Amino acid sequence: MKKNTFIKKYINKKMAAAVVATAVCMSVPIILAVQNWDDHDRSKRYLVLNTAKAFLDSCEPNAILFCNGDNDTFPLWYVQEVEGYRTDVRICNLSLMGMDWYIDLLKRKAYDGKPAPITMTKDLYQSGMRDALEAWNRIKEPQNIKNVMQEICKPANNKRNAIITTINFYMEVDKEKVLANGTVPAAMADKIVDRIVWKLPNDAIAYENGRDTAIVMTKAYIAMLDILANNNWERPIYFVATTGGEAFFGLENYFQCEGMAHRLVPVYQDDQWAKILTGGVNTDILYDRIMTKFDFSQYADPKIFLSEDFTRMASNVKLSFFRLAEALARENKIDSMEAVLDRYHKWFPATVIPYNGIDYSCMGSIYPSCETPAAIEKGIFYYNEYVEQLLKEITYYRKFKGKKSEIVSHELSRSIDNLRELNYICKQYLQYIDEKYKPQLEGVVKKMEGY
Repeated sequence: MKKNTFIKKYINKKMAAAVVATAVCMSVPIILAVQNWDDHDRSKRYLVLNTAKAFLDSCEPNAILFCNGDNDTFPLWYVQEVEGYRTDVRICNLSLMGMDWYIDLLKRKAYDGKPAPITMTKDLYQSGMRDALEAWNRIKEPQNIKNVMQEICKPANNKRNAIITTINFYMEVDKEKVLANGTVPAAMADKIVDRIVWKLPNDAIAYENGRDTAIVMTKAYIAMLDILANNNWERPIYFVATTGGEAFFGLENYFQCEGMAHRLVPVYQDDQWAKILTGGVNTDILYDRIMTKFDFSQYADPKIFLSEDFTRMASNVKLSFFRLAEALARENKIDSMEAVLDRYHKWFPATVIPYNGIDYSCMGSIYPSCETPAAIEKGIFYYNEYVEQLLKEITYYRKFKGKKSEIVSHELSRSIDNLRELNYICKQYLQYIDEKYKPQLEGVVKKMEGY
């Protein structure tokens, strides 16, 4: 009897310990889930899908779209392969175009997408053959890209690095064709150039000694050159706006913003903003796409978790809005400009997406163009909201002391500089704003006293 009692007590102790241990162990993932769920919850977040659709909807039918990074390409592949969306657009990933097997794929039809106009045969681009292009700046006059491709494909270049003796190219323009197929609208017929002239980008320079320059680019750009040489303005060519530098191949002066992608057009973009921001803007096309086709409304939903990569992507989208609003202001289409600004703040409220340098540019060059009372008052409200944000940032950064203050010194200086610039902008605006709005704007300026 005593033995049975001892066994029961022993078993009960062991069971109690096991239960307690199990409860403690189970509580760990539960606590982690409760405390961190909101930081990792991706349910109902479709911004990646909407961004990929915006890239594709920035393109005319049967377009060729050059992209580069994973964040651009994987969503594009998903939306075409899984959802069957805009399969007429042929995606050309520059990170993969240096691979012979990928060039093979581009030369084939894919769903509704026609083959890319690559004329090189497999023996010319197979692995180990023409893996890179060495372009030496010896012939200064621009060379026809059709002739350049012929030079690249000569037997003398049947080696790992193909060599050409120019970094300056040109591409002939068939004016009748680009007008007939809508590459250039009739209203811009007088701006069509006889040929596109460009040079390879400086950031690809591999060797320079004052007398000679060598630019080295991967096989991907040989394939791109082949496409440009043989497209003959038959299909629209676009570059995803989030690529840049080397990926643009030096063609930026002939880019036209039509959404989340730049279209290659035979019109030289020489205005101030085209130099600063990459190409010109077709306001009719961009307005239609932003106001009727794109959907970035989820950025405004406080229930959707936005990680750093999503808030960073918001800047790229906001830039399209800024470019459109600025171009509409220059074209004196003030009603359309104010509609774009309303959509801008509806989709990107500062309570969810804090103000940044793009908003600063808007406030300096666009809001003073507003004419309707409602738009002027909204502009002053946004000035005040941005000032409040900057003051909070400055107060926060100044709390750090000692070595920790060095970590945030750059952010502190940036916030102070932005506040000073905003103060200057508001004071300039006060000189010509309607008298009845001056007290409101003066209240904003007063908050910046001491900076």
